Amino acid sequence: SILAIEDTYANSGDPCANYGSDNGFCSGKSGSSIYRAYLKFDLSGIPAGNVVTSATLRIDNGFVSDPAPELDVSRISDRWDESTVTWNDQPGDVYTPGPPGPIVPNRSLVSDDTTTWDVTEDVDGDYVDDGFYSLKIVSSDENSYRSACFFSKDTGVPDWAPTLEIEYMPIFGGGAGEPDDPYQIWTGEEFNTIGLHPNRWSKHYKLMDDISMAGYSGGSYNLIGTSTSPNHTYGGEFRGVFDGNYHTISDFSNSKGVFGYVYDGTIKCLKLDSPNISSFSNDSVGGIAGFVDTTNIMDCSVIGGTVSGDNYVGGFVGYCKGSKISDCSSSASVSGGDYVGGFIGRRGSLGGGGVLSNCYATGSVGGFNYVGGFMGDSSDTTVINCYSTGLVAGTTNVGAFFGYNNNQFTLDDTAFDCFWDSDINPTLPAIGNIADPCSINITDPCRIIGESTANMQTQATFTNAGWDFVGETANGGSDDWAMPPATGYPVLWHELPVPPPLPAFAGGAGTAPDPYLIETEAQLNSIGHNSRLMDKHFKLMNDLNMDGLKYYMIAPEPYAFSGTFDGNGHTISNILLEPLFDISSFGFISNIKGNGASIHDLTLVDPNVNSDWGWGVGSLVGKNEGGTITNCHAANANIRGWVGVGGLVGVNYWYSMISGCSATGNVSENTFMSPLFSCVGGLVGENTFWSEIENSFAKCNVSGEDCLGGLVGASVIYSPITNCYAGGNVTGTANYIGGLVGRFGGSSEISYSYSSSVVTGPNESESVGGLVGGKIGSSSISDYFTACFWDSEINPGLTGIGNTTDPCDIIGESTANMQTETTFTDVGWDFLGETANGTEDIWVVLEGIDYPEFVWQGPLAVSLDIDSAWMYQNVLTSTNSKLTASVSILDDPLKNTGYTYEWEFILPDDVSIAPAIINGGTLSDPCCIFAAPGCDQPGGLSDSGRALTIRVTVTGDDYDNSAQAEAQFGIALLGDANNDGVVNVADRAIINAFWRTGAAGPYTFTDCNINCDTAVNVADRSIANAVWRGVLGQNSVTSPCSLR
Repeated sequence: SILAIEDTYANSGDPCANYGSDNGFCSGKSGSSIYRAYLKFDLSGIPAGNVVTSATLRIDNGFVSDPAPELDVSRISDRWDESTVTWNDQPGDVYTPGPPGPIVPNRSLVSDDTTTWDVTEDVDGDYVDDGFYSLKIVSSDENSYRSACFFSKDTGVPDWAPTLEIEYMPIFGGGAGEPDDPYQIWTGEEFNTIGLHPNRWSKHYKLMDDISMAGYSGGSYNLIGTSTSPNHTYGGEFRGVFDGNYHTISDFSNSKGVFGYVYDGTIKCLKLDSPNISSFSNDSVGGIAGFVDTTNIMDCSVIGGTVSGDNYVGGFVGYCKGSKISDCSSSASVSGGDYVGGFIGRRGSLGGGGVLSNCYATGSVGGFNYVGGFMGDSSDTTVINCYSTGLVAGTTNVGAFFGYNNNQFTLDDTAFDCFWDSDINPTLPAIGNIADPCSINITDPCRIIGESTANMQTQATFTNAGWDFVGETANGGSDDWAMPPATGYPVLWHELPVPPPLPAFAGGAGTAPDPYLIETEAQLNSIGHNSRLMDKHFKLMNDLNMDGLKYYMIAPEPYAFSGTFDGNGHTISNILLEPLFDISSFGFISNIKGNGASIHDLTLVDPNVNSDWGWGVGSLVGKNEGGTITNCHAANANIRGWVGVGGLVGVNYWYSMISGCSATGNVSENTFMSPLFSCVGGLVGENTFWSEIENSFAKCNVSGEDCLGGLVGASVIYSPITNCYAGGNVTGTANYIGGLVGRFGGSSEISYSYSSSVVTGPNESESVGGLVGGKIGSSSISDYFTACFWDSEINPGLTGIGNTTDPCDIIGESTANMQTETTFTDVGWDFLGETANGTEDIWVVLEGIDYPEFVWQGPLAVSLDIDSAWMYQNVLTSTNSKLTASVSILDDPLKNTGYTYEWEFILPDDVSIAPAIINGGTLSDPCCIFAAPGCDQPGGLSDSGRALTIRVTVTGDDYDNSAQAEAQFGIALLGDANNDGVVNVADRAIINAFWRTGAAGPYTFTDCNINCDTAVNVADRSIANAVWRGVLGQNSVTSPCSLR
């Protein structure tokens, strides 16, 4: 039994009253008032990994009218509190994906002492969703004078409180269905159970073993994702993630495929062996899935078997709409009517088929119209690095690779470096409705190439076209392809008997405590979309420069990066991405996904990303879905895209976080065929679905048609922006053009933020504003802003929000006032040096010079000078062999009044004893005098002659801005006057000559002054002699001092 944690009701007769603490609640109509009741239950007591098999809602009756009312129960949002609910502020109905439809009432007649409802389906759904079950109780007819009142939890008698009586049992083989704890599937029975629970079709699953489906064929198989035609309606789709874990499903037989309908889901790492999928009355039939829409599929194989249906039949997928499929294959034999392909039957009518890369089909293909070895109809589908070899037969529009192609765009924008076996289909063209694809809109080289079987079984045929094979790096480091152990056509890496080795990094194991270390550009480029690296952890060890090098983007769609990338304070310069025609996301990392995914402490310098058709385009990340980005920056970025375009991140959505980040440069929209609400921003294109941006800024020139913002193009659906600012120029030609945000609404919030952007838009537009271009929705937005400013002096003809009256918390100020601290502290901004508004010390301003900036922005510029490059080891306890390192402050925009100095030595791995500090070297000293260890301590000398480093970290006392500087020095072998790595008679002779004559060939006073005093004399000769004889210290090293 679970008792309600909140209960209340609303009264239309007193619309502002709250009844959260009453001893009862009512529903129905009495007199002139209508009552509605609200309850909430915490389901966290049900252990994870179960299914609710029975749930009964029971409430104890108090007053019941005669006749008694019939009351309906329905789910509502959990975003309410019993202490604030009124008739004017009632909880909203639960959000259901897809088009709205009628709600089937769950109805009970109030009678006897208690009233009950069977709420099993709703409770199980909320248990799976967020662990809270909220409901409302309303009369089935609010015009009828029937009502009832019930006892609430506030009576203090637990037996009278609203109660859920629940029964549950384990489901699947373990797990909770979450990204880091997926449902575990161990058996065919457990796999067949997935189809029985549509409310779990948005969860995560992982296959834990090879399974047989021999007992679940035909009508015994519970289809995962249901659909009846290509014109699918939302509601019966699989939206989750299925990870096959490189296991195999065998003995599979049904009439649609493993999945019926997948929308916005992910299928990966699954092998389907010898399926028998057959139905001559069904459309949309495929090995892996019958119909996929906006779905990601990678690293999957259909191995042999047969796939047959009526129309839209493919060995891998029957009907493919707007999806990304990569590193997949089918060798099934395929047959059907129209739109039949060895891999895909037909592309979607709106949005095309999406992007298919690194895939192949080898099975025979037969049909009537639109029949192709790879795709039946490939119109408006991008196909990259794919091949087909199956025998193809049909009547009209029959091609060895594509059966038909009729693009909205040119054929040149469709297929890239694809092949087909011309020996197997000698009489067919590559594309059924085009005689010679190489002569139509395709320049040299031809993009769909017929080759002999011998050439199709030769690796060079493909590597010469840019295909990425195991064992070569010229075409990337993802290792998509490999030649089979014996002869044959290329296979995918995951189809090899033994997986290829992972790339060699500079160290580490790829775990959180021991990340892979990246020291070179080649190591960075070896990540790519290697499936086995997408959840790993990386740490950058050096600044990298990609100038002149092709950059292979990390995690391009359909892949997603779920690990961590630690920039370690380093920079990556000159990344250039100019992708093909491809409606995908682009950035240093194309996609990051999951609440464990993060990028931090990285700066991109001069990044250039130009994707005219990109959806989610940013210098750092194309799409951030649930990840965290902290202390990352793009300096002098040049970014161009189509939808969701940002200087740092294209799209930030589904509980994502960006903190302490910035972007400078230029961000623009491709205005050719510009979509509505393109969402272009200086930092982020689109911020939505409960995502946050804080303590960040953009100083970019933003241009395009509509939905443009100096910081964010669009911020909607409960997505706050806090402590942020934007500067630069925002120039648009349509609507929703704002200095900070272009399009705003959906209960999002903006707090303690400002814009100094110059905003330019068309005079006839009503959605151009100094802070926000325009709001969406008809509700008041005064509650969604806190202490926000915009420079009205540089935007004299604008209001703060373009299409509505400015609320009190959007304030236009002169430039002078915008550069004055009290303008902001008077309304609660937290500035350095004051505590009334908090102690986080977020903001600082150089008054009268510039607008406010973040404390973390004030960079120090420092240098570290050392008075000599090398020194000898000390003679026993002498401190004469010493160096002096001194710090200079070159620039400090924040003008600290004092500084703290942290000194440290960085030693080679063959040195274990650090130099001794003789003087200075404390937190208050800008200099450090240090001496080499004694010659009787060989662990202080580098046997390899490598340099040592002294480093200082300087931090401003007032503003906590900091910088590091370092310098190298060497420790020479004591007595080795000629620096040849050994002390012998030659060194004694050099010192003796210098003592006697004041000169010794090329050797200087420093070379000969072994004890580092003021003269070269018999003492120096004696020391060298003692070292040579082995009496004092070591007399040789493997390499001499590198800095002498």
